[in-house]
Amino acid sequence: MSRLPSYLSVHARPTQPWQWSLGLGGAQAALGAALVAWPQLIPAPLHDALAAWKLPSPLVLLALLSLFAAALGYALGHGLSRRQREAARAVRRLFDVIDQLPEPTAVRDAQGRYVLWNRAAEARYGLTFRHAEGKTPAQLFPPSFVQQIAAIEQRALEAREPVVQRIDVPAAYGRSASQAVIRMVPLLSRSKPERLLGVVSTVTDLTALEQVTREAQLQHVQLDLALEACHAGAWEYDIETRTSRYNAAYARLLAWDGPLDAFHAEYRFYDRLHPEDRTPVMAAELSCLKGGEALTLSYRLRCFDGVERRFIGRARVVEDAQGGKRLAGLMMPGD
Repeated sequence: MSRLPSYLSVHARPTQPWQWSLGLGGAQAALGAALVAWPQLIPAPLHDALAAWKLPSPLVLLALLSLFAAALGYALGHGLSRRQREAARAVRRLFDVIDQLPEPTAVRDAQGRYVLWNRAAEARYGLTFRHAEGKTPAQLFPPSFVQQIAAIEQRALEAREPVVQRIDVPAAYGRSASQAVIRMVPLLSRSKPERLLGVVSTVTDLTALEQVTREAQLQHVQLDLALEACHAGAWEYDIETRTSRYNAAYARLLAWDGPLDAFHAEYRFYDRLHPEDRTPVMAAELSCLKGGEALTLSYRLRCFDGVERRFIGRARVVEDAQGGKRLAGLMMPGD
C-alpha cells in the first residue's frame, strides 16, 4: 500500500534467508578455523574424546559443520522472513480497510503522530496524507480544536473505552467550519493493557447530515401534500419478508378511522378485493415483479364502512442498496 507510512511498515527491510545462512555458516567456519589453528583451545578431555571417535580430518569436519550451520541459518531466516511478510500483509489490509471508510478517520501512534489519514479525511480537512503524516494535531490545527481533541483523548484514556462527543470543527485549509461528532477509540496492548499503542478517531459531519435531514423532511412534507391534493394513499410490500406498510391517507380511503397500527393488524388487501378482480390483479403484480415494469390497474375493494369502492393502483419494483426488493405504489379513488 503506497499510503502506508514508511516508519510503520512492518520490517521495512525484511530478513533475507541467505543472510542468516551466511551469518551462521560464517560464524561456524570462523570458530572451526580458530580451533584447527589453535587446538590448545580445546579442553583436554574433549580433545581426547574426539580423537577416540576417529572423526574425519579437521578440515572435512569444519566444512561439514559449516554447511550444517548454513542450512540451519537458511531455515531459520526463511521462517522469520515468512512471518514478517504475513505481518506486513496484515497491516496493509488493516490500513486499506481504514482508508476506504466513508467517514473521515485518522490513526495516531502513542506519541500522538498521525500514521494514517484516510481519503475521506483528506476531502474533509483539505490535507493530504503525506502532509499530515508524522505530525501531531498541534502542528496541523488551530489551538481551540487541538484543546478539544486533547480533552476527548484524555477522557478515552481514563475510561479505557471509546468516547463519543460533539465538537466544533474550525475553518481551515479552505474548508468551512462545521459541527461534528467525533468517536475516539484508544488502542491498548493485549499483553500490557496499561500500554497505549495509539488512538483511532472517526468524525461524522453533523452540518452536512443535518442539511440532508432537513431536505429529506422537506421532501417528505411536499410528498404528503401532493398525495393529499390528489387523494392518494401510499403503500409498499416487502417481497423478502412478505409484509406490507400503508400510510394514513391509504387507510382513510378505505373509511378507516382508527389508529394506523390497528389498521395494519386488521387489513388484508386480498381479503377485501372483489373476487372478479383477484386474477387480473395477481397477474399484473407477477408481471411487474418479473419484468420490473410499472403497473397501473383498476380494482374494487370492500371498505371498512361496508361500501365497495373502485380504486386505481399504480406501482413499481424498487431495489435498495442491499439488493432487497419491494413493491411501492399509490392508490387513488377510481370514481
